[in-house]
Amino acid sequence: MAKKKKKRVSAKSRSAKKPAPLALSPGKRRAFWAVLVLLPVILVLLLEISLRLLGVGDDLALAHRVRENGKDWWEINQNVGRRYFGLQPEFARQAEFARIAYQRPDSSFRVICLGGSSMAGFPYNKNATLPGILRTYLQTLLPDREIEVVNLGIAAVNSFTVRDLMRDLPALQPDVVLVYAGHNEFYGALGIGSRFSLGSNRHVINLYLDLLRFRTVYLLQQGIGKVAGLFGSRAVTGDEANVMRQMAKQQEIPCGSPDFEHAAATFAANLTDVVALARQAQIPILLGDLAANLKDFPPFISKPPKLAADQKSRWRRLYAQGERDLTQGKWPQALGALEQAAAIGAKSARLQFYLGQCRLALGDSLAAKGHFRRARDLDLLRFRAPDTFNTIIRRVADTAGTPLVPVLGALEARCAGGIVGSEVITEHLHPNIRGYAAMAKAFLQAMNDGGLLPETIAPERLQALPEAPAELGITVLDEEIGRLRIRGLTANWPFQRQIDLPTRTLPEIRPLVEEAATRYIRRQLSWEEAHLGLAEKFSQGKRYNLALAEYRAVLAYFPREFSLYDRIGEVLINQQKHTEALAVLDKSIQLNPTSPYAHASKGKALMFLSKFGVAEAALEKAIELDDRSHSFSPKYRSFILYLHGGALTNLKQFDRAQKLFQEALRVYPENRLARDFLATLQQKMRTSGQ
Repeated sequence: MAKKKKKRVSAKSRSAKKPAPLALSPGKRRAFWAVLVLLPVILVLLLEISLRLLGVGDDLALAHRVRENGKDWWEINQNVGRRYFGLQPEFARQAEFARIAYQRPDSSFRVICLGGSSMAGFPYNKNATLPGILRTYLQTLLPDREIEVVNLGIAAVNSFTVRDLMRDLPALQPDVVLVYAGHNEFYGALGIGSRFSLGSNRHVINLYLDLLRFRTVYLLQQGIGKVAGLFGSRAVTGDEANVMRQMAKQQEIPCGSPDFEHAAATFAANLTDVVALARQAQIPILLGDLAANLKDFPPFISKPPKLAADQKSRWRRLYAQGERDLTQGKWPQALGALEQAAAIGAKSARLQFYLGQCRLALGDSLAAKGHFRRARDLDLLRFRAPDTFNTIIRRVADTAGTPLVPVLGALEARCAGGIVGSEVITEHLHPNIRGYAAMAKAFLQAMNDGGLLPETIAPERLQALPEAPAELGITVLDEEIGRLRIRGLTANWPFQRQIDLPTRTLPEIRPLVEEAATRYIRRQLSWEEAHLGLAEKFSQGKRYNLALAEYRAVLAYFPREFSLYDRIGEVLINQQKHTEALAVLDKSIQLNPTSPYAHASKGKALMFLSKFGVAEAALEKAIELDDRSHSFSPKYRSFILYLHGGALTNLKQFDRAQKLFQEALRVYPENRLARDFLATLQQKMRTSGQ
């Protein structure tokens, strides 16, 4: 049988059977690639829009628009600091609460303050901070203006935060921005030596902060953080007393080292951006130079200079001899030994500090200041900004034509020998109340000199502004909060001794004040709750001046809170300051005409002044308003009915008065005043035949 011949198919034939590839026109090819590239972007944008519409994820915007009592406000987001702490945002310190008009009135003067913990006001809050004292000064000098001072200082942050927040400020329409920053460049969030560092590339860090404004990115970051938390313990907490230990990952950064120079360059670049952003938005900006405790605070970490073995032995011997003489007050001998040691090797922070102490004790303040500054710069633990940073601030201000605020000079002027010390600083860095007042004056003076205030203030009026806590509306509770915080901070690393600040608290009230301060620090009470609770206890103990101080402190921060005027009015009545009480109560009624308490207290004050006609009208209004709101307790309503009856009795309207006394007893049968007055009135009516 013949084999069947296979049909051979040529390669050319096989090729001819394949479909020809689809040829795209150049326009379609470009459209295809555009869709391919843009599709992920579109999906992310849709996800971002959905998250915002559904309210999913943390909103880290600087401020939110809120509506209250028919008016729109900008409310500062106290959690905005979470932007800067990476995978552990819970470590972030809160920004201070503030609410400012959304539509800025023409009569307002709005100041926004940026910086770290010294601008935030540690160890104090609200009225006792630089922004708080500045607010007090401006309200005194410009009583016809609505003063708005917003404190955006946040502890444990640095110039990355200042630059980032500056981008958000144009929407808030400030009249001027104040900046006091630089001490946290090494260990603040995103700093080169910080536990919360993202590396050394400034542009990458700033791009990261830009991306965090998207909820999608922030949620992704937090998801990574939660997953990472499953595989290891979290090393940091928000414990205030240990914040310095937790922030400082790289504890030794020598002067002139690569990390030192990198931090300085980053600070200069970020600060330059801050000024440029302000200029671009046409917002006046003021930069303050930096101050720290030189005279009364030794270096945190000091090491001997690097020397050859034979020189090292001689250096140590001279240094030890100088230290012994210094502790015994033998200043000339100590100076001689220490100077010999410095001739061998001067790069020791502690050696320079000792030289400063000797020079100061021997009356040479100028030389002492130089040694103290050198000691601060050689300190290996960088919790105080070196002189290099003030050089940067002055150069940036000079280059941009931006006013420089001489904060350092203002503090030096209040210290012995012109060297910043414990007269104005609590520990190594943070000012006390007098120090914050001096800083506020320096910024205010610069605003006045630069024509940035609504009206020019005479120099003598600026000089006359008070600096004492009592005159600034700062209370014993504010001081006690500062004292306890500093005690807690300095009881831990890296401090070598615990610091106890002086306060005005009298021994007999210290337990009350300390309890309120402790509960506030432990976050068991808000700042206003602590003040109001203490005020009530002072009032119950008939310490009316102390009660007034606490109430007025809260009122200074919440000037639109009408109930505070009611409480102040009651205390003034208890002090028999009835005319003064009326002025305060009229302000309460102006803010809230439907407050039954304000009308009741006004009626009471008028009764004491024997103005029975207007007292009767006020008391009647109080009862009428209480009929609607049911605000009064039975006991208090009975008392107001009794007062109303008393006013009518004095107006000889006996029938109406009798009915009110009877109503007072019906509401609260134990009202002895009403019972006795009713009996007297009825006897009088019987006698007169009515």
